[in-house]
Amino acid sequence: MAAERVADMTIQELKALIDSAVERKMRVWSGLGKERPSNELWASMLKNIIEPAPGERTALELLREERDQWYSHS
Repeated sequence: MAAERVADMTIQELKALIDSAVERKMRVWSGLGKERPSNELWASMLKNIIEPAPGERTALELLREERDQWYSHS
């Protein structure tokens, strides 16, 4: 039988309760409670890709430039 009060719980029972509550909240906040098929997720990702304007640097180029600025001053 499960404890009725927190004071009556073992440490393991309390940890399990906390883990369960955090997991439920994370699922709600991240939208994982609404599972979608992987093909729908993939289509959504492709649809929402942000492409740089012609002549603009890509995100990868910007990251490399930033990296080079930080690590070229050794």
